[in-house]
Amino acid sequence: MNTDSKPKIVRVVIFVTLSLLILLTLYLLVNRVDFSGQKTLRVKFDYIGSIQVGSPVRKSGVKIGSVRSIEIDPVDQKTVYVTLSLYPGQIVRTSDHVSIVSGGILGDQYIEIFPGEVSAPVLPSGATVKGSQAFNLQGLETKGAAILTDVSSSTKMLSEFLTQNQEKLGHIVTNVDTITTNLAKLSSSMEDVQVTLHNLREITDSTKDITSALDGPNGLVSLLKKPQTTQAISQTLGNIRSLSENLKQISDELKASLR
Repeated sequence: MNTDSKPKIVRVVIFVTLSLLILLTLYLLVNRVDFSGQKTLRVKFDYIGSIQVGSPVRKSGVKIGSVRSIEIDPVDQKTVYVTLSLYPGQIVRTSDHVSIVSGGILGDQYIEIFPGEVSAPVLPSGATVKGSQAFNLQGLETKGAAILTDVSSSTKMLSEFLTQNQEKLGHIVTNVDTITTNLAKLSSSMEDVQVTLHNLREITDSTKDITSALDGPNGLVSLLKKPQTTQAISQTLGNIRSLSENLKQISDELKASLR
């Protein structure tokens, strides 16, 4: 074998070996293969926002791991399972609360574990817990758009109803105005009725006085000679005349209001 080719073979072997090591390292990084004995925790969410593989996991604000993998439930296609890779020695208890929070000026999201009771049991590696729902801004916008669409549709329906029934509504308003006018006239008539009742009361009193005078010891001739009797008779006739005019006015107003 030519001695000049040996260095070339060595270089090729070194190159191939380094390439394989680089590929193996990339594979381990991409698939998050753990040789350090880190603890894993599987968290179930309904929505994860901008959480992705590599997002930090914090406990009381201190980073204790990162997101290893994210997968959607193949059955319901809604539930999202996020696998957390925690540093060695980290403890998660059954009372701890796992949630998605936002931090920083740009609102980057990460997983936060809020500690619970110290006396609670420790979760084993690989356990599955329920996480808190992340704030879904896009879902809120969708619901807001749906509400605006419903409001717009209701407004359009109301406008069409008013347009189609404009004539009927005009008749209703006219009838209400007529009823209001008639009620005002009836109110004025009621005042006239009260005046008439007062006149009737005076006529009754005057009649009683006349009757009492007629039954007196002096008789009718003596009664007619008395000034007070003449005045009572004159007042009674005036009241009868006023009563007749009031009754005629009330009758005319009632007929006019009922037309």
